[in-house]
Order: sequence, then structure tokens, then C-alpha cells
Amino acid sequence: MELDALKELWANHDPQLNLDSKLRPRILRFVILAAFEALVGIYPLLVLGNFIYQNRAEPRYLIPAVTLHLWVIGTVAAAIRQVFMARAIDYAKPVTAVQKQIENLRIFRIRSVQIALLTGQLCWIPLLIVAMRGILGLDAYRVFGAAFIYSNLGVGVAIVPLAIWFSQKFPRFSRQIGGETLNRAAAFLDSLGKFREERPSS
Repeated sequence: MELDALKELWANHDPQLNLDSKLRPRILRFVILAAFEALVGIYPLLVLGNFIYQNRAEPRYLIPAVTLHLWVIGTVAAAIRQVFMARAIDYAKPVTAVQKQIENLRIFRIRSVQIALLTGQLCWIPLLIVAMRGILGLDAYRVFGAAFIYSNLGVGVAIVPLAIWFSQKFPRFSRQIGGETLNRAAAFLDSLGKFREERPSS
């Protein structure tokens, strides 16, 4: 549809109907995705909780397991908050107000994913220790040696500032983290806002 035709459609119809019919399905898809992400994290929480209880007297296993447990709790909590933020969007508000809600949600998702990825660099060694102990019954400290364990933890720490630099150097990558659904919703609202500014006076 041409730009002029879109402007005419905007001029002759209630803009809130456009918001409700076009935006609500997109946000609903995002809610389903975020809820699925939260549900997927429940099982690891249960498994890790059981592992922590069984190895509560052995700090060599307890500390890595608690580290992973806290990381998963953070990702699940972030997903749940995104669900509530998305469901709190009021489509009856003016376009600018809905834009702000969408942008806040998008920024929160970008930051939560960035934090999860950055801190995840420090979690793969704890994951290795816990997985080998819980699944194979092996001691990763003995199999690989302490030098391997601690040197790889150091590599994970070193990657964090590099990843921060990358996200700042290539902001387009950060925008993609926001998710295609939220990006399209934000673009749709932006187009409505521009049409509203150019809407002919009655």
C-alpha cells in the first residue's frame, strides 16, 4: 500500500482500532514466547535444586551449582517480568504512551539478554562441573585438572569486556536481541506516530 493511501486510511479511521487490531496480536506472540522461556527454565531449577541438596556438604560442587541456580533464576525472573510488562500495555492510551511502553519492554529485553549472555560466559565451567558430577558421576577437577578449570574461568572473565565492547561497537546486534516481534511493533507504532503528525486537520 502506498504512503498516501496509508495516510488516508489513518485519517478516516480511529487510530485506536489500528493499535488494537495490528499491535495486540504481535504483543500476544511475544507474551507466548516469553512465557515459554520462563517455563523452560523451571526444569533446570528443579534439577539444580536437587543437585544442591545432594551435594550441600561438598563446596567444590555446591558453589558451581548455586552459581548456575542463581543464573537460571535470573533468566526466568526476567522472562516473567517481560510477560507482565507486555500484558500491562494499554492499547487505549495515545500512540506516544504505547510507544513508551513498547520501548521500555524492548530495552528491558535487550538488557536482560545481554546480561544473561555476559554472565553466561562465566557459567560454562560450573555447568561442566555439575553436569559431569550429576550425569556421569565424575569429578571434573580430577579429569581435567585444576589448571584447566581455573584458566577457563579466567578466559570467561576476559571475554566479558570484549563482549561489552562488541555490543557497543555494533548496536544493530543489540537491536536484534530485542526480538523481531518487538522491533516490528515499535516500527508500526513509529509509522502511526508519523502519520498522526501529518494527519490533515478536519
